[in-house]
Amino acid sequence: MEKPVKKFYWAVFFIILLLSAYPIVMGAKIVILYIRHGVIRPDDYANYVIPYSALCASILVMLLLYPLLSKLKRFSALAAAILGSGLFLALELYMENITINSPEAQSTLQWQLFSCIGTPAAMRAFLKYYDNTFKIHYFLISFVILILIASIVYNYKNAVISNNR
Repeated sequence: MEKPVKKFYWAVFFIILLLSAYPIVMGAKIVILYIRHGVIRPDDYANYVIPYSALCASILVMLLLYPLLSKLKRFSALAAAILGSGLFLALELYMENITINSPEAQSTLQWQLFSCIGTPAAMRAFLKYYDNTFKIHYFLISFVILILIASIVYNYKNAVISNNR
């Protein structure tokens, strides 16, 4: 790696690490509690779950693998985006399948729905009409963010080499 590229890479990595510290720590707490106890108490889930934990972790892994993936030359940004997207999906689906220790619900999704609704009759009615639009929107925005970061970091080297900053 050329010196300007290395400087840019480490600056971006540490800035994103600093910005991602809180979601990563909170996501790690949930995973540790889940591994330790097999279920999460609703209070712990509400206190620790940050929606961007999976996104931040996948961005950091994508950046950490820059020295390795940059050897793929012109396919490095694409490989990083695919790797980051796959890791994001895996982590997000894992977080969504964490079991909440609650008599009304088992999955995280059901618990979230039940927490927002009142009576049992209303819970059943709203569960029937549940719409995935917010989840699809979150996934699409996350993919766009991953692709943008991969493109910026992995293509910066070309700008330095061509002196076209």
